[in-house]
Amino acid sequence: MQHGKGVEIWSNGDRFEGDFVNGKKLGMGKFQWADGAVYVGEFSNNFIHGKGVYTWPDGRQYTGDWKRNNMDGKGVYTWKDGRKYEGEYKNDKKEGYGELTWPDSKINAQRYLIIVISFKKIFFIILISTFSDNNTNSNLMSS
Repeated sequence: MQHGKGVEIWSNGDRFEGDFVNGKKLGMGKFQWADGAVYVGEFSNNFIHGKGVYTWPDGRQYTGDWKRNNMDGKGVYTWKDGRKYEGEYKNDKKEGYGELTWPDSKINAQRYLIIVISFKKIFFIILISTFSDNNTNSNLMSS
């Protein structure tokens, strides 16, 4: 049974290096997937759980709170092109207050209050601009 600091390597190339307690990932660690994705942060009972940073192979990155392998709590999600969402997550989805910042000067930098409403499996996303270079912008979209 694994206990203490260690390394676990799978036949597909996935690799974990970090703390084990009674055979389970617990505490700080680094998980590298064969596809190039990497997570560095806290683990609990074999789950990504606590604070950590997940980086996708295409350069996207999430830094923040995790709960049972899902983004959950406060975090910052960045894209390779410079876009950034900073806000609240619930069960791997943006939910609650958040600010979406666009870096392209052709698009006004805006901050949004993002509200997700679910009604009978239909989701409504309300984006309310809190500032926009002297422009006001509100949108209602359904998906």
